[in-house]
Amino acid sequence: MNYNPNMPMPGMNVGGNGWMGIYNLQSPVQNFANPNNNGQQKINVVFRTTKSMRTNITIDYGKTVSELIQIYFKRVGKPELFLRPLDICFIFNANKINFNEQKPVEQFFFGVYNPFITVNDTKDLIGA
Repeated sequence: MNYNPNMPMPGMNVGGNGWMGIYNLQSPVQNFANPNNNGQQKINVVFRTTKSMRTNITIDYGKTVSELIQIYFKRVGKPELFLRPLDICFIFNANKINFNEQKPVEQFFFGVYNPFITVNDTKDLIGA
């Protein structure tokens, strides 16, 4: 049997232009479009605590990162923690997120499909 590295492997058809079809370098934002919402675009963000608790939040384009953080605190049942930015730290792409970040989510996470935010709960206030 002759091995040819240019021949596709059986069962490995990913569509498009071979393996390059999985990379969409032309317009990364189009990955965020959700056609089932009457044209309203959303982004899915996963929050992950240092104790491995995961919380998934889907948020509309146009909402700010600050609003996203407020939604997260409400979802975990601790809305009062928004007023304690020294006790909890949100990290995305190796950078700390300011609780009052006013950038829209589609700009803040531009080009990232399903972004992960690490939640560093230094005083175990969330409890998970």
